[in-house]
Amino acid sequence: RRVLFRSLGLREKASGGRPVSLAGAFRFEAEKLLLERLLEGEGSSEFRASIRALVEPRLKPILIELDMAKVAAVDDKGRRLEPVASEEVPIAPDPTTIAVPLVLRFVAPPRDATKIARLEGELAVWMPAHTQTFRFAGLAPGKGAAQASSGIRVEIRAMTVEEGVWSYPVIVETPPTEAPVESHLQAAIENEIYLEKADGTRFSQNGGMSTIVQEPGRAGVEYLFVDAPGKPEDYTLVVRAPAGVGKVPVRV
Repeated sequence: RRVLFRSLGLREKASGGRPVSLAGAFRFEAEKLLLERLLEGEGSSEFRASIRALVEPRLKPILIELDMAKVAAVDDKGRRLEPVASEEVPIAPDPTTIAVPLVLRFVAPPRDATKIARLEGELAVWMPAHTQTFRFAGLAPGKGAAQASSGIRVEIRAMTVEEGVWSYPVIVETPPTEAPVESHLQAAIENEIYLEKADGTRFSQNGGMSTIVQEPGRAGVEYLFVDAPGKPEDYTLVVRAPAGVGKVPVRV
C-alpha cells in the first residue's frame, strides 16, 4: 500500500518545559516553585523559587551577589511579594560546573492568588576583567623564576622531580581589589596552568594540587604533573592569572 503526501510543513510545538530567561551569557531556568503555608505556630508562610543559573564557561565568574531588594515577584492580582530577607547573599560558583543554584524566598501571597505572574531581578557578577599569560621556559629541577605584568606577579618556586611527578609551586600576587573575596586568586588560576612544547603540544596539569599560601592579595598553589614525556627543560610552563576583577550587573 502506497501513501502519497501532497504537502510537508513544520508546526510549532507548544512549550511544556520549564520557564527560561536569557541574559547575555547567562541562562536562567526555573526548577521548582514551592508554596508553604503554616497552619499554626510562629513564623510566616513562604513562597520559594529555585532557579538554576547556567553560565558561559569561559567567563569564569568569581562571585555572584544576590540582592533580594532588587528581586521582584508579582502575583496574578498585581501584588508584589515581600522578600523574607533583604540582605545581599554572596554565592561562590563551583569552578567545576557551569550551573549555579539560586533560591529566592518571599512571604507567601494571599490565598486568592493562583499563580506568580512575574519574577524578575538583577544580579551582580564579579569576574576577571581579563587574564594575563605568563610563560616560563626551560625550568629545570631546583630552578625557579618570577615575572610581573599589569600589576600581577607570578613566582615559580624551585620545581622538583620525584618518581615521575613534577611539582611546580606557583605564587600569584595581585593588586588590591574591591571584590569581597580573596579566594578568587586560586579559583582563577585553577585549570589555567599547563606545559607546552616548542611545537605547541600541551600537557595538561593532571596530578592534583594543594594550597601552600592563602593571604590577602597573595595565593600559592603547588601543581603536580604526572608522567609527562621527556624532561622538564623540554617544556614551557604557562600560567594564566586574572588582571583585576570587574563587577557586572545581570538583569533577568
